[in-house]
Amino acid sequence: MMDSLASPGANTRALFASQGFLAPVALYTKPQCELILRHFRSLRAPYAWWKGYAICDRFIYDIATRPALLDVLKQVLGPELVLWGAMLIERDLGQVHIWHTDFESSALSGGFASVWVGLENTSAGSSLQLISGSHHFGKPIQQVMYESGVPRIETSTATVANLASKIDPTAQFVQPAVSDGDAIVFDGRLWHGSENTSGRKRTALLLQYVKSDTPVFIPDMSQYEEGQWHWPFRFTTKRAPSILVSGVGNSAGHDLLVAPSACSQNNPLKTFVDRGSDYAEDAVARWRPYPFFSGYTTNVEAMESHLSVLSAGHSPHPPHAHVEEELLLVLDGVAEILITDDDRSEGRVEVLGPGSFVYHPAYQHHTIRNRSDAPVTYVMLKWQSCPLEVEAPLQSHVFHWGRPNVPEGSDPFWVRVVLEAPTAYLTKLHAHQTVLQPGGGYAAHFDEHDVAIIVISGTIRTAGQDVGPRGIVFFPAGELHGMHNPGLETAHYLVFEFHAPCRSEETRKIIRRADDLSIWARVKNILRKQKRAVQLKRWTENRIKRFRRQPPQ
Repeated sequence: MMDSLASPGANTRALFASQGFLAPVALYTKPQCELILRHFRSLRAPYAWWKGYAICDRFIYDIATRPALLDVLKQVLGPELVLWGAMLIERDLGQVHIWHTDFESSALSGGFASVWVGLENTSAGSSLQLISGSHHFGKPIQQVMYESGVPRIETSTATVANLASKIDPTAQFVQPAVSDGDAIVFDGRLWHGSENTSGRKRTALLLQYVKSDTPVFIPDMSQYEEGQWHWPFRFTTKRAPSILVSGVGNSAGHDLLVAPSACSQNNPLKTFVDRGSDYAEDAVARWRPYPFFSGYTTNVEAMESHLSVLSAGHSPHPPHAHVEEELLLVLDGVAEILITDDDRSEGRVEVLGPGSFVYHPAYQHHTIRNRSDAPVTYVMLKWQSCPLEVEAPLQSHVFHWGRPNVPEGSDPFWVRVVLEAPTAYLTKLHAHQTVLQPGGGYAAHFDEHDVAIIVISGTIRTAGQDVGPRGIVFFPAGELHGMHNPGLETAHYLVFEFHAPCRSEETRKIIRRADDLSIWARVKNILRKQKRAVQLKRWTENRIKRFRRQPPQ
């Protein structure tokens, strides 16, 4: 995993101010690039205008606010940053994007920075082309071509370089050698274009930022003809919807929105317990889901769970894919899990019985089928958080339940790890199989990660409740919990741990403060009860002593 963003060094601000760009800047891993592509290609039209993806989609907001990226942007623009634009740019083999200055960021006063990131088939023959120092020219290239009588369709490097040299003889044509995952961070006034000579279709991501004291207006679409903006530029009076991603200022009067949520029910999750109820099938619909919970934790941006009963001979849907990662565990019956590359191919089939589970990474096509003659009951957990710089995230994984052979003389609390690996959203997804003997358990404690517990057999006592076979318990990070086997039968259960470092720092601070208050309120309540118990014990002992000292009547 990358610990930090590779940047041009200590002179970042001076270099950016001088030449108008920084490159290459190592930003995303190859798996991140693939995930970004899949996500963008699953989206519908953006909010408000064609560059509005980041303000309406949590995944894109997250990749645009990676802490290391913001650190570089703060160096070149300062601490007050607004994210206003995000879009995918695709160029076919041989396609030319003629030289231009981005309309919205062309103001002579500057204050803008754009981040161009190669995602697919990026090379020296397909990357962005720049004129170094052109942000100091005082004119966008569209104006210079208009005043020089040069047609906008003129795309030759020689023509552009000649126009630039007339303004500043030191200006140079530059095409940074970048690969997939590398970024070019450039001043919004810079002259740039591209020609894809790589031999394959090239895809890039464009993220755009501005200082909070500089306004951004949406262009007048009437000027857009044949894929080009014509000089002179004209703007509407409508400000581009945006999000403050660093700092607190808004002297430019940006149309600031709240960062988008990853979950439909934007509420913090608390401890959830289902004691192992019997759930009926729906003979008509033949698939009946029972929602358990949906919300966010201090650990992940979205977490939800439901239990479903799938009738014999039925499947709830064709193979599908989604932004969330998913765990599916069979509680009763025998299910077929179909894992495919798309929504049409047959793919790979796995047969899962009670206690077995499958993990699906984000955008892995999958479905479940019941080809038996009895209903299948299963529980599903899925989650989303910040895409991490992981070099080798976990791929589809299947675990088949088997009653473990516990060595004689083992501790009453016996554990066997069955899964531990990073994912696109988690620094670690961990699962272990636990055998808890009667009377065994562990003391109450806090975890920094979310925990899900699924009972296979026997009974456990946790969160003040007895939970039997097929029971499900979920403890969000920071929730006090312990474990005990109150019965006469050995308990077998699976534990899943969701470790994630994410959340934007601003959100994390707010949630941490709120959670600290709630945690300490509960701790104080426990301590208060313990203190009262001690006080009652002492009072009782004192009364007994006084009674014993009194002479008989």
